[in-house]
Amino acid sequence: MLDQLEDENSLSIKEIYEKIIYFGKDIVSKWYLIALIGSIGASSLWLYAYTSDAHFEANLSYVVKGKSNTQGNFGIESVLGQLGWGGSQGTTNLDKVKKIVFSKSVLKEALYDSVTIEGNKDLLANHIAEIYGLVESWAKSGKLEEFGKFETGQKYNDSSIIQNMAFAKVLNLVRGSEAHGNILTVSTDDNIDLMKLNVRSLNEELSYQLSMSVFNSLNNFYLQDEETKSSNAIKILKSEADSVSRLLKAKEYQLANAQDRNYGIILSKNQVNQDEMQRDIQVLTVVYAQMRQNLEMSQFGLNNTSSMFDVLEHPVLPLGRRTKKPIIYSLIGLSMGILAGLMFLILRRFLLDALA
Repeated sequence: MLDQLEDENSLSIKEIYEKIIYFGKDIVSKWYLIALIGSIGASSLWLYAYTSDAHFEANLSYVVKGKSNTQGNFGIESVLGQLGWGGSQGTTNLDKVKKIVFSKSVLKEALYDSVTIEGNKDLLANHIAEIYGLVESWAKSGKLEEFGKFETGQKYNDSSIIQNMAFAKVLNLVRGSEAHGNILTVSTDDNIDLMKLNVRSLNEELSYQLSMSVFNSLNNFYLQDEETKSSNAIKILKSEADSVSRLLKAKEYQLANAQDRNYGIILSKNQVNQDEMQRDIQVLTVVYAQMRQNLEMSQFGLNNTSSMFDVLEHPVLPLGRRTKKPIIYSLIGLSMGILAGLMFLILRRFLLDALA
């Protein structure tokens, strides 16, 4: 029985070996097909890399202050943390910040920023439409051929359908769409609370200006949001401090009236009441002083808040010019072509043998 199994196994291995030799000879005899397909793949990717436009990358790295600055911070962030609004407690979610970067409100603020590119001062949205050929495509479009250009006064006007369609084209180009690669990307590193804005465009000055405008728009968005929360926190602290102040004054008047009624004659019962009121006054005085200190520090922090982020690295002109290397792409195309040729010949031999 064992000898029979060994013979079957030996026969199976022999058949596999013969099949490999059989297909190998067929592949070698058709080597010119593999060479042809490989050369087509290599030349195609070489041509793609050679004709591809150069692009410029601007990188801006930053960390969120609320996550990194947890000590020695007695201003707005500590007050917000005490009230459960995050602040210095390190509750900022980097994924949330990343989504806010790509939000329409932040990008709209950035794209309507007026900058100078190649000596021409205009809105970033108009620069992008010009550099990426959107203006030419709009002229050929039946719906957008009447659209001229973006104006500052259109920033908060969403009633124009043509304007909204044109802005959607620019916004999709920045965010990324099926027809175009995205200009803006954002990466995060939760281990060190780091975020990086990467702008990759066809124009050096566009990459630089867009990266700075998007970051400033993001920072302004958070500052406005933080100001609202901080103002509410200060109102709460002020209201509580005023309540303690009124209670303290009432206790002081109550003690003064008790002392006046006794005309200098202090009975044991009156002494106990007065001692109790003095203790209340001492406690309220300490509480009121601490609340006033927190309120003043909160107002100081609000007045001196200039940025919600610490910039670690910002882009500097000139930016590096990046291009696709034709040699690398041709080698990739050659490898893909050879693999495709081998698969074609193997599949061809299987089909021919099955038909035979």
